[in-house]
Amino acid sequence: MSKKKTHVENYLLNIIHLAPSSMSEQEESDPVVREIPVYVSQKLSDQLYLFQYPIRPSSFPYPPNSIFASRIKPVQGRIELSVALDTTSSDYDRSKGEQIALNVDGTNSSVNEKDFPNGLIHEGKLHLTPIKDILVLRPDLTYLDKSDKTAKSEGRAVLHPDDPDLEEAMEEEAKQEDMERWIPIKYNPHNTDESKAEFDKLYCDNLERTVLEKSDEGKYLDSLKSI
Repeated sequence: MSKKKTHVENYLLNIIHLAPSSMSEQEESDPVVREIPVYVSQKLSDQLYLFQYPIRPSSFPYPPNSIFASRIKPVQGRIELSVALDTTSSDYDRSKGEQIALNVDGTNSSVNEKDFPNGLIHEGKLHLTPIKDILVLRPDLTYLDKSDKTAKSEGRAVLHPDDPDLEEAMEEEAKQEDMERWIPIKYNPHNTDESKAEFDKLYCDNLERTVLEKSDEGKYLDSLKSI
């Protein structure tokens, strides 16, 4: 059984475990109001990432055309987006803006739990796609590291962590990150033909049979293997 299918199995098993052990005890007080067939699409299972923006409210998203470059380090699970800044804003810092604009949203995975699928309800059916990873996007402060190196070269005082081992570990992590090369990728804004074509891959084409049927867990897991 492949690893990617295990993620979906774990999630759907949780659905099974939510079912009451004795339906007869619950039928009157908690009747079933609707049954939804469940399908799994594997078209994007090795490519689907969930982006989270903890310091960017959903009511204030990045403009569709503001992202002008993107790249990935697949081994480390790092994705970097270059975002054009509004230089007319009162919050814009001209002394740092040029450097920030180059690497505004460097990110890496901070969530180990990967048993999450993406779910879409379409025409009364639930379509699931395993999520490869969850990435938390925050502004990249690489320019501060550069300022730190400049201060060292000029003999100015620089603040360091109190724990030398921590500083060494941070330097080793940065070294490993630098070893993997960035791979340029194409960013397609929302509602473009390219993004719509990728979005359609979240739907399962094989609707001849559902994944989650009325059966015991063993039969259900066996049914997943042939998907």
